[in-house]
Amino acid sequence: MLFFAAMCGAAQSAEHAAGIKRVVLDWTEGGKGSNAVRDRLAEKRKALGKVEIVQDRAKADAVLHGSAVLWTTGYVAMSPRSRAAEEPIYQGYATAELTALDGKTLWSYLATPRHQGWKSITDDLADQLASTLSEALVRKEPRAGTPEAATGPTTTIPPLSS
Repeated sequence: MLFFAAMCGAAQSAEHAAGIKRVVLDWTEGGKGSNAVRDRLAEKRKALGKVEIVQDRAKADAVLHGSAVLWTTGYVAMSPRSRAAEEPIYQGYATAELTALDGKTLWSYLATPRHQGWKSITDDLADQLASTLSEALVRKEPRAGTPEAATGPTTTIPPLSS
């Protein structure tokens, strides 16, 4: 089920991440485009609200692990008569996981390209990670067992009569 949720681009939130103020970035070198996604995510600090990206793990409240993998699936020629002006078509994904300093997962997300309307695939993937992380950091999720955590009205099933 978790795998299905991740494949659909849904965020996993094992525990609410509200209250995180400083995050250290731990990015895995994934190849072509991976560092561009990391750099764009770091630029989107303003989108992350009041969260600061720090360099020192000792000053951080949490660790944001991430990686991106991109590959070329083909080329589009700007002119059918010339191959000199071809643009590559990319596909790929970016993944991020926010963990507490003890390693407990607070949030995770798998981003895939939304559509061909983006400027670049790296910007699209980084923007998705930044916006969903921002939502997770400001969302106040109810704790299990509290009345706010109830998902709906309780229904009583009457006993079967013979």
